[in-house]
Amino acid sequence: MVQFCLTEEHGLDALTIVLRGLAASQDMKYEEGSTRLHQGTTLLTEAIGNRVGDEQFLIFVNRPDGVGLGATNLGAGSSEVAVGFTAGSAPDYAQRFSSIVAERLAQYWRLGTVPSGRGALPTETCGKH
Repeated sequence: MVQFCLTEEHGLDALTIVLRGLAASQDMKYEEGSTRLHQGTTLLTEAIGNRVGDEQFLIFVNRPDGVGLGATNLGAGSSEVAVGFTAGSAPDYAQRFSSIVAERLAQYWRLGTVPSGRGALPTETCGKH
């Protein structure tokens, strides 16, 4: 898993362009789950009486064999992104795919690696560019 901060120059629009391009170049499906995520957070907001925020997003890029990624800022600030990878039934390809993705993302953002066995945590660096 990698984590990074969106910037004014390379924000959510740039991320979606990069991920759509990766999906196309790897013959994978691109799917935005942001609408479903917004509906779910609206229900959560109503249930706990707290506003979760309108700028949450969830994007998937995947193949039928389960290889893919999920990118989201859920649980972090609107400019903080975590990208997790799935190996599906093709772990060798999944390893290559994750390297391709990291190389592409690193062209626009400064990536941090999330330690194995731990989820992404909010950092103090996003929003302080």
